Amino acid sequence: MIDEEDRFVIPSSGSTPRWVVHRPIDPYGEGYVHTMLVELSDEGLTASGHATFEGRTPENLQDFLLGLAKDWRGWPGVRSWTSMDGEMTLEAGHDGRAYVSIAVTLRDCPHDPGGWSARIVLSLEAGEELRRLADTAERFLHP
Repeated sequence: MIDEEDRFVIPSSGSTPRWVVHRPIDPYGEGYVHTMLVELSDEGLTASGHATFEGRTPENLQDFLLGLAKDWRGWPGVRSWTSMDGEMTLEAGHDGRAYVSIAVTLRDCPHDPGGWSARIVLSLEAGEELRRLADTAERFLHP
């Protein structure tokens, strides 16, 4: 994980996919809705968009990532999380051995059938890498 002041970068273990999450902002100044700029990249792919969160911070994303790290030994099936307006979706699966895959999908207009979407799949070591991701998200996404 690369933790910078205004963003954090989540690279995949030994491959090119990258997920960049920028610091949440309150676009209306009322404390109820926050947005984050999100970037995805992989070989031949670059996409960016905003994800919307209800509440003071995107705590539900933070809680989702902390839950994955807590269950680092594995879980059945796929766990998923979606932003408030559906612009970003995460789907996490455990291989039952040592790795967690996190598919990140970003959508331009989730409710427009003609809108674009981009998807990358990150592969993280289930122990230390996943814990570092959760710790970084907790620091970064909490006010």
